[in-house]
Amino acid sequence: MPGYRPIGVVARHLHVPESDIEGMVSKGWLEAVEKNGIRFLTSHQEYRARFILDLRKRKALSDSQISYVLSEQEPPYSFQQVDSILARYKDRSPRDS
Repeated sequence: MPGYRPIGVVARHLHVPESDIEGMVSKGWLEAVEKNGIRFLTSHQEYRARFILDLRKRKALSDSQISYVLSEQEPPYSFQQVDSILARYKDRSPRDS
């Protein structure tokens, strides 16, 4: 499938276990397509996966913080905006969560 790479290939390229990428898909952070029993990601989704991994590694964000950042930011993703997004996340009232 042109423009798509198997999840296993993406995982190897990003130097993470395939289960990490599958976890991102199951959390709704990434969208995968399946053909002949193999799940694929677009290059945009691979870029998004790299950003998520950087959020975990460089910012040590929780899953809920990552979900919030992803909901607030459009590509191209920028670490310069993450701190201001997280400030809004902290300011949310409990009923907004």
